[in-house]
Amino acid sequence: MNFFEHQDKAKGQTAWLLALLACAVLVIVGVFEAGLWIAFDGKFNDSGFWLASTGILVFFTLVIGGGSLVRTVQLSFGGGKSVAESLGGKLLHPGDNLDPASRRILNIVEEMSLAAGMSVPPVYLIEESGINAFAAGYSPSDAVIGITRGCIENLNRDELQGVVAHEFSHICNGDMRLNIRLMGLIFGLVVMSLLGELLVRLLGNVSSSSRSSRSSVSGSSNSKDNSGGILLALFLIGVGLWLLGFLGSLFARIIQAAISRQREFLADASAVQYTRNPSGISGALKKIGGIETHGMIHSPEAVDANHMFFACGVKASGLFSLDSHPPLAERIRRIEPNWDGKYIQFLAETNGEIEGEEAVKHHAMLSGLVGQGSNTVGNTVQSPPSAGALRPLDSALDAVGLAYVLAGDTGESIAGVSPWACEAPEWSDLEKAMRMAYLAPWIRQLSTGQKATMLERLNGLPLPMDLFTACFRQVISLWLMTPRQKQAMGRGASRMQAAIGILGAVANASGMSGSSLEEGWQKAIQTLAQAAPKVPLPQELPLVPSKEAIGVIASAPERLRRRLLDACGVLIRQDQTWTESERVLMVCLAGAFDIPAPPEALLA
Repeated sequence: MNFFEHQDKAKGQTAWLLALLACAVLVIVGVFEAGLWIAFDGKFNDSGFWLASTGILVFFTLVIGGGSLVRTVQLSFGGGKSVAESLGGKLLHPGDNLDPASRRILNIVEEMSLAAGMSVPPVYLIEESGINAFAAGYSPSDAVIGITRGCIENLNRDELQGVVAHEFSHICNGDMRLNIRLMGLIFGLVVMSLLGELLVRLLGNVSSSSRSSRSSVSGSSNSKDNSGGILLALFLIGVGLWLLGFLGSLFARIIQAAISRQREFLADASAVQYTRNPSGISGALKKIGGIETHGMIHSPEAVDANHMFFACGVKASGLFSLDSHPPLAERIRRIEPNWDGKYIQFLAETNGEIEGEEAVKHHAMLSGLVGQGSNTVGNTVQSPPSAGALRPLDSALDAVGLAYVLAGDTGESIAGVSPWACEAPEWSDLEKAMRMAYLAPWIRQLSTGQKATMLERLNGLPLPMDLFTACFRQVISLWLMTPRQKQAMGRGASRMQAAIGILGAVANASGMSGSSLEEGWQKAIQTLAQAAPKVPLPQELPLVPSKEAIGVIASAPERLRRRLLDACGVLIRQDQTWTESERVLMVCLAGAFDIPAPPEALLA
C-alpha cells in the first residue's frame, strides 16, 4: 500500500471534519441569536437587543467553553494510567516474573519504542478474550499501551508488531490529545442540554407550587399575567437549551466518530510505515473478524473508551454513523487491495515459538534497529551495540542509578548504587539514548515520595555541559513530575528566548562553520518565526541556553515545540547529511519537548 498517500488523505479529511464541528457550535449560537432577533422584531438599533445578544454570547462561552475546559483538564490530569486501570488493566512490569506471552509483548513494545524514537510506555494487560489494544494519555510522557489477553495469545509476532505499531502511531500523530479535546467539547454541549433540562424541571415545580398557592389566595390579574409570561418565556428558553444541546452533542458525536474512523485509517497506514510489513496488521484484523469474540471488551468503561481501541470494543448500537471504527473489511482492503474476503477462522499456535525463539528474535531486532537508526522494524541488520547497552535492568535501584548518571550526576555515591555508572561513560550517544528508553517503565513506577526526592536532586545539579545530557535530564524530569508541576514549568520566562538558546546550542553542536552555518541559521530562524510571526528574532547566534531553557520549552504550546524541533532539523540538514549523533540528538530533543520525533530523523 502507498502509506504516505493514505496518511495525507486521512489527515485532510480530519481537518474538514474539525471545521464542520466548529460550524456546528456556531450554528447553535446562531439559532439563539436568530430567535432573539425575531423577539425584537428585527430592531438592531434597540439597546435591549444588544444587551441580550451579549448575554447569550457570554452564556454560551461560559457553558460550552467552561464545561469543555473542565472536562479536558480532568481527562488530561488522569493520564493514560487511569484509563488503563478503569478498564481492569494490570501493569506488566519488566522486573516481574511474567509468562512468555507477556514477556514477548513487552519486548515488542520496546522494539517499537526504538523504531518510533520514543521512550518505552507502560504496558497494561486486560484479561479479556477478545483481540484488542489501545493507547491512552495526553502526551508521549504519560502515554500507556493496553492490550488484551486474547491479543497476546492469539496473534503471532508479526501481527502483534502491527497492532503495537498502530497504537504507537496514535501517540505520534497526536490522536490521544485530539480525542481528549473532542470529548471535552462534547461534554460542554451536554452541560448545556442538562442546564436546559434542569431549568424546565425547576419551572415545572415553581408552576405547580404557584397554582396551589393561588387556589387559596387571590391576586390581581395583571400580576398573574406577568408571572405567567415570564415563566412561559423561561420554559421556552429551557426547552431550547435542552433541544439544541441534545442535537449539538449528537451531531458532535457523529463528527467525533467520523474523525475517529479517519484516524484509524491514518494509524493503519502509519503502522505499515513503521513495520514495512502489511501482512502483520492485516493478519491481526483478519483474526479479529474470524473469532467469535472479535475485539469485545466487557468492562462498563469500554463504552466511553471505545474510540481508543484498535478494533471496536463494544457491540454496535445500530446507528452506523456513530461507529467509531471503519468496517474491518474496508481496513483490510486498504492494506491488501487484492484480499479474497476470507477471515482467519483458526488461530495459530503461537505459544510454542515464544519459549525457544523470542529472546533471539528480540536481540536481533534491537541490534538491527540500533544498527540502522531507523523506524523500520521489518528489515534488520546485524550490527549490535555493546553488550552493556542491551543488558536488561535488574531492579528499580539499578534504574535510578542509571537515570542519575545519564542526567549528568557525577556524585561518588552513584557508583556504589548502580553498576551502570562504570559502564555508561563508554557508551556512544546512540547507546545512551537507547538505554534511556528502557528507563521509563521503572522510573514511572516509583512512589510519589521517591519521585519528589529524585526530582529535587536533578533540579539541584549544575548546568549540563552538553545538549544530550540536558535532554536526558529533561525527559527523566517529565517522568517524575506531577501534571501541576509540568504546567508550572517556564512560568514568567521568555519561551522564544529559550527557543533561540536551544537553537544556538544545536548550531554549536552541529560542527558547521562559516557560510554554511550562517545560511543554515537564517533558514532555521525563518522556520521558528512561523510559531510567533510578531516576535523579533536575533539574526546572530546566541550564547549557550540557560539551565531552564529546555524545561521552559517543554511547557510551551505544542505549536512552538514542533516549530522549534523543525528549525533544529533544518539547521542540522544544512550540510545535506545526517550523522548518527545528529539523528540521536533530534530524537532526544523530541523527547525533551514531549513530542514524537520527526520521521526524517528516524529513516535511514
